[in-house]
Amino acid sequence: MQDRVIEIGAANRAEPSRATRAVSIDAPLSVLAGALIVLGSIGTWGRIEGSEQSDAILSGTVGGLALAEGKVTLALGLVVAAAAAALFLRSKGWRRVLLPIVLLASLAAGTIAVVDALRADERFPAARIDRVARNISDTTGFPFDPIRARLASQTAGPAEVTLGGGMALVLAGAALGAGTSAAMLAGSRRRSARAG
Repeated sequence: MQDRVIEIGAANRAEPSRATRAVSIDAPLSVLAGALIVLGSIGTWGRIEGSEQSDAILSGTVGGLALAEGKVTLALGLVVAAAAAALFLRSKGWRRVLLPIVLLASLAAGTIAVVDALRADERFPAARIDRVARNISDTTGFPFDPIRARLASQTAGPAEVTLGGGMALVLAGAALGAGTSAAMLAGSRRRSARAG
């Protein structure tokens, strides 16, 4: 009988707990989610093809960091990656704090990307005009606002806007981070309920 108890105890020590296995799988996925959000934020969010009148001015790409929203998602991606990396500590107390941070930051980044995708036809050409006007102003020394106003009047025609790969990466990272952290939170609650 004593030998049987020893064998069971040794088997339990050799087999990692479900919580440990969950962290070993989900923490790297959450780190990957943060990395995707960061990479997407510095990538291309949109491509613009202007009309014949405005081709030379408007056509081009809009990077995430050219937008305030892209800078915010970059910061959120860093938060997700840092919080997810800290999950490797495998401390229950830390997980209770870090998992909601990963979830909320991922949801925020995803929401920002979705909103920008929905208003891409308006937002990206405006950002492209801002960038061109800023370049002209920096080169010539002329004031930004008059240059911006003139460019806007010259590019009033329709423009074809397509979403870039950077935005897709932000959306993918946000979905991965939110899904993984939500699953980890649900698992933690189930284990707490069984323990109670």
